[in-house]
Amino acid sequence: MFFFAPVIATQIVWAVYHEPVSLFLACIPLFYTIPIFLALDRVEPEPRMAKIYAFLYGALVATSIALVVNGVVGGLFGDSAATVLSAPFVEEGMKLLGILWAYRRKLINSPLDGVVYAAIIALGFASVENILYFSVAASDNTLSATFILRGILSPFAHPLFTMWTGVFLGKALLLRRRISNFVAMGLAISICLHLAWNLTAVLSEVSGAIPLFSFPLFIALFAYSIYYIYKLRKDEEIEMIKTASSVAGEFGIPREKANVYGYLRHALEVRKNLDRKQRKIFDQQRVAFSRLVSIKATQQKPFQNEVDRLVATINSL
Repeated sequence: MFFFAPVIATQIVWAVYHEPVSLFLACIPLFYTIPIFLALDRVEPEPRMAKIYAFLYGALVATSIALVVNGVVGGLFGDSAATVLSAPFVEEGMKLLGILWAYRRKLINSPLDGVVYAAIIALGFASVENILYFSVAASDNTLSATFILRGILSPFAHPLFTMWTGVFLGKALLLRRRISNFVAMGLAISICLHLAWNLTAVLSEVSGAIPLFSFPLFIALFAYSIYYIYKLRKDEEIEMIKTASSVAGEFGIPREKANVYGYLRHALEVRKNLDRKQRKIFDQQRVAFSRLVSIKATQQKPFQNEVDRLVATINSL
């Protein structure tokens, strides 16, 4: 799918060449958005390369398709139509394809996994979108206002839209329900939130009173989303603790290792006292243990060679 990447790559190069500051400003929000979503991934860590791929997919593939489709709609019906009638559907749809990539590779086992991949894809998308917006704003002498709006006031907008698609996909797996029905519900919520946000932006150009009524509602919705994410993380941590001992008994893993890897705070305390080489081994073993826990919790039927590999990794030292 990365053969679409040159479409957006040329736009990025053009934007940065004319306004180099756009790249610098677009990177700033990543320093306080990515760590927050990576922190969610500490209970059952996802593969590092998978997260990098997800970010690049959002930044290069999803943006390329969205740029072309939104450009066509904008050319035919105007920028407002592209913002309201095209962008929410195309952008959330493209981000869904990235989430489904993670699902097909069995990387998503829970709602929290869905949130992590959805957020990383969305942050990749938002970072490139910011480069283009900041470049145009710099040439129009509106850079300060644009950076405050996109870089400070709403850097979590895209992730909090798209997370619901990931949440519902993870719920379908957890409840062993039909994937397509749950994904459709999650995607509908993501599109509606995105559409409402964009519609507010368009209407605010007509009346400055619109944000006074809509922004408190969005703040409440974002606050609920943050609370919901926190709850998912706590639930996953509790499930890890509950399942750790049974996983140890079923797969022949020493109890002392299960007690360390199954308790996040204990694992972090142990990890602090290890050197760099030991931390790498520790992280590999904890990821393997987390995968076994997710297999047990969701009652998956993995290939025996995968189980053997995970157990061998945990018992390697």
